Amino acid sequence: EDTVWVIVDSGACTTADTLLVDYDTIPPVDLGSDTSLCKGDTLPLSVFSGYDSYLWQNGSTDTSIVATQNGWHWVQVSLGACNTTDSLFLQLDSIEGYTLGNDTLVCSNTSMSVSAGSGYDSYLWQDSSTDSIFTVTGTDTLWVMVTKGACTAGDTLIVGVETILPLYLGMDS
Repeated sequence: EDTVWVIVDSGACTTADTLLVDYDTIPPVDLGSDTSLCKGDTLPLSVFSGYDSYLWQNGSTDTSIVATQNGWHWVQVSLGACNTTDSLFLQLDSIEGYTLGNDTLVCSNTSMSVSAGSGYDSYLWQDSSTDSIFTVTGTDTLWVMVTKGACTAGDTLIVGVETILPLYLGMDS
């Protein structure tokens, strides 16, 4: 709050006036940090309910919305003569239809490499290894969890061993 005054003197006359200036303040609005969700999940966004008006990027004038789409989400709030805005970016990630493939057989005394795919942020196999490729040397039930952004998916693969008995045709004759 400030007081502003002025005195005007024209020689023969003097006049004065005082004006009281009151400043409005507005509490900051905070939607939080930019974030990632897995496709299909939602992010509730809400702000303090003590403002005079609200306007969200989707045209809503409520104190809260539910974000379901990739992109920028913002709100502008007003209190008295003041306005303030905040925004966040929502990244929707997706891992759809993830699979290691069909169960399979390998010949005894051989190994087989199983790839969990490329382009994921992290990998976790049943033995706690974190490479994208796992080498199988015998009968095993494999599982892997892959992560991309906010999404996690997994699959199981059963690898069996096929033993081929030695072939004996008899003595040379």
